[in-house]
Amino acid sequence: MKPLVLIMCEGVCEKAVFDVLLDKGLLIFDRRELLGGRFFQARNLDNHCHDLSLFLNQLDWGRKIRIIRAVDKNNSVLKINPEYREKLNIQKIDLLITSPEIEVLLLIHEDLYQVYLKKKSTLKPSEFYKQKNHSFHKNYTWFYEYFNQLSNTEIYTLFNEYSQKRLKVNPNDLTFLSLIKKAS
Repeated sequence: MKPLVLIMCEGVCEKAVFDVLLDKGLLIFDRRELLGGRFFQARNLDNHCHDLSLFLNQLDWGRKIRIIRAVDKNNSVLKINPEYREKLNIQKIDLLITSPEIEVLLLIHEDLYQVYLKKKSTLKPSEFYKQKNHSFHKNYTWFYEYFNQLSNTEIYTLFNEYSQKRLKVNPNDLTFLSLIKKAS
């Protein structure tokens, strides 16, 4: 039996992007392969994320699980509740480093990335983008609607370019692009 995939996102924006990718059938796995058929906004495997705890507590003892953590820094340590450490058969823990910040996708898509680089020392990508697009809101709904209106080809192209802009990270870490099916 293949391990269930647990994707943990630090923020709601990353979760929204993952939901669009899943809803459009662009990920290398489908909803049946995900724990609970969804993504979780959680930093750790503990009781602080009630939704995640509900699903983890329902798993069979020794159930194989692969964890993918979407985090913004690779020095982030996963804290695992001792009860879950004992119960789960964690096969692998992968990091997907969202570096540069997820808002860089917006800048790339709207041809603002080069303009942003000139101001980079003074503004975060989200702050810069807000100056250019006053309707921008850093929340789940805004990100979901933004990415959902893009075609699959646009999404693949966008993530391909985003992956090329990655900051220095461990080459073993995942990228969004590594979880997206190749464009056909």
